[in-house]
Amino acid sequence: MGFFSRLAANMTAKKEAWCSGLFPDRTLEALSNIIVSTGAKVVLSSTWRARKQFIEDILLSFRRYGETFGGPLVSMIEFYSFTDPLKHTERQWEIHDWLLAHPESVHSWVALDDEELIEEVKNLERREIFIGHVVKTKSDVGLTIHDAQSAIRVLNA
Repeated sequence: MGFFSRLAANMTAKKEAWCSGLFPDRTLEALSNIIVSTGAKVVLSSTWRARKQFIEDILLSFRRYGETFGGPLVSMIEFYSFTDPLKHTERQWEIHDWLLAHPESVHSWVALDDEELIEEVKNLERREIFIGHVVKTKSDVGLTIHDAQSAIRVLNA
């Protein structure tokens, strides 16, 4: 199970290939590698989960990337699930609530996010649950191949 929030780099990032429109190709390559290597299902935890059009835009971007480069994103027509779109608290809390509500769905999991999910006072209560399950991305870079390799190690542990 993979929770993802921040795949894309800021639009002001250096020029690079963006066949999908929303995400740099390298970030979707990294996500594809995670899915191929682990069979992970994607749970959307980004605030983008709150609007149907945003979800459709993400999935269209995934398909465009898959049509160009192949891989699992070409057939991704929906997310496995979402954290509660009506609940906007702390990301860590939202992911934790989803995990509690879906114990039968989770064999291993990783959260890919540029938000802090372990440190900071707000995360203290659930910190131990998240240690070893978080790959923190950089908001100005997005998901990288190195991040993907870390996520694969977590999911395959």
